[in-house]
This record gives sequence, structure tokens and C-alpha cells, in this order.
Amino acid sequence: MPRRLWGLPSTTPSLNIANALGAWLGGLVIAAGFGYTAPSWVGVGLSLAGLLVLASSVLLHRRTASSRASATLSSPTHAGSGRPGQSSRNRS
Repeated sequence: MPRRLWGLPSTTPSLNIANALGAWLGGLVIAAGFGYTAPSWVGVGLSLAGLLVLASSVLLHRRTASSRASATLSSPTHAGSGRPGQSSRNRS
């Protein structure tokens, strides 16, 4: 399995867990006596938490992508061509 597909098997279970967590927390606030509008506020909180996770993931991805790019630029060139990714046979 290609490396980029490693996260796919965890996608559906994570959505199921999030759905169950939202329903459980919504029922919890109703049972605590906060009323029938309280689950909406729980949903807002969970959405904000999800956006926080998304933002941190994007920042982490950008950081690792930029470090990979700088590592690629500082790596030795191929076959002495002077340019990365191009052999001396293919020089133009």
C-alpha cells in the first residue's frame, strides 16, 4: 500500500467515534438540565476543537514540507550535472 494511503483505514472509524462522542456529549448536557439548546453549543465547541486540530495539522504539514524542500535543495546533485534530478547524459 502506498504511504499516502496509510491514513485511509482510520478515516471511517474516526468519523464514527466523533459521531458517537457528539451524541453522547449532547445527551449529557440535556441530562444535566441545560435544556435542548445546549447540544448546539456542544456542537460549536466540538467544531472549534476540530478547526484547532485542522490548523495544527496544516502548520505541521507546512513545516515538514519546507524542511523537506530545504533538505532536497542541499542534497548532492545527480551525476555531476549541476542540477538536481538530471543526469549528465540528459544535459541540455
